Amino acid sequence: MKNSNFYKKTAQALGTPVFIYWEKRLETNISRIKQAAEHHLANRELGIYIPYFTNSNPYLFSIVRKHGCGIAIQSTEEWHQLNAHNLADKLIASPTVLPQEELKFLLEKGVRVNLSSIDEVEWQINNFPEKNIFIRLDISVDSSQRTGIKPWEITGLRKILKKNNKALAGVHIYVGTLSTFEKIVKYTDIVLALVSREFPEIEMVNLGGGFYYNYEKTFNQHFDWDAYFAMLAKKIGTYNLSPNMKFEIEPGRDVFADVGELVLSIHHVVWNERGTICQIFTDGSYVYMPSATVRERKHQLLFLDSQFKESSDRSISGWLNGSTTLSSDFLLPVIIEVPLDVKSGHFVIVKDIGAYGATQHLEFLNRRPAAEALITDNKVQIINERGAMTDKIRSVPQKPIFIK
Repeated sequence: MKNSNFYKKTAQALGTPVFIYWEKRLETNISRIKQAAEHHLANRELGIYIPYFTNSNPYLFSIVRKHGCGIAIQSTEEWHQLNAHNLADKLIASPTVLPQEELKFLLEKGVRVNLSSIDEVEWQINNFPEKNIFIRLDISVDSSQRTGIKPWEITGLRKILKKNNKALAGVHIYVGTLSTFEKIVKYTDIVLALVSREFPEIEMVNLGGGFYYNYEKTFNQHFDWDAYFAMLAKKIGTYNLSPNMKFEIEPGRDVFADVGELVLSIHHVVWNERGTICQIFTDGSYVYMPSATVRERKHQLLFLDSQFKESSDRSISGWLNGSTTLSSDFLLPVIIEVPLDVKSGHFVIVKDIGAYGATQHLEFLNRRPAAEALITDNKVQIINERGAMTDKIRSVPQKPIFIK
């Protein structure tokens, strides 16, 4: 079945706006990483943990687990959401500094936590002395990340570990969102040099996430995993790291970006006086994909007529509008190229919105969440129903509840 048939079937059944995810693409993206790692890292163990907040739909993460990947979480809420779908069996936590009750909860549930401060390390040693110690390091320029143990704190960390007869089991780093390949190479070099010098005996190095995805390209958008693992293998040899040392990565955006698309209906088209620029009004809103607006990303678009046939014409310029009263409610904060015959009753598909799309839905402006559907085995599955009209006030009691 052609993609256009799935767009039609989904939109007619669920209405718009609706997010559509493609299982095959998700499987392909995971396989791409695994195959590159197996080729370059040979028998060295690599753990792949996909950050849950990248998409946050348990049905999609069941596919992630089916293909052997774990899930990275950063809060107790995420644990409960995954546990409700029996997906809490292979988790790690890479959070900011957590409240003690949340840290306690995760450790009691057997979740390995990358501790972000010296205080957390001491607290875990005192309260969970049987647990291994894993830490998050801040190796950024000027140690400017808001969380993570700083390089100058390592001496104090070593003293605490020695005093309590504990060894450091692993380290975790974060390079930064949409990092360039060059930046990732630099951070990899820094952390492996630090590990070989300070903690050559550790069992785990988690290189975090931040792997870029190119939204503006129509092909070759994905991170170059082949070059990445070739680089990693070379640096492992350069620093003569133990063959028993394991590695982990936390790719999110590159795994999910092109898995998802947002289908919108066009209900009005208004032209300027000269007929050269139009305002396209949709039933969408930036609240369905806020990071695209905030980061000024230019997503690829498909325009479909009322029969869901694609138009390749892009001879006119226009703006893609949302449906709220907010004057700045543009789905994309840039002028786009649109078909000359675009009109009410047509559709537009926002591509590459599987990462940080539906999961970032804002309750601001009171638009209810869009439905979500999964295309699997040539079938359309509803994996999240459209929010109710009263979704925004779902937790508001009919009468005030007085605290005694």
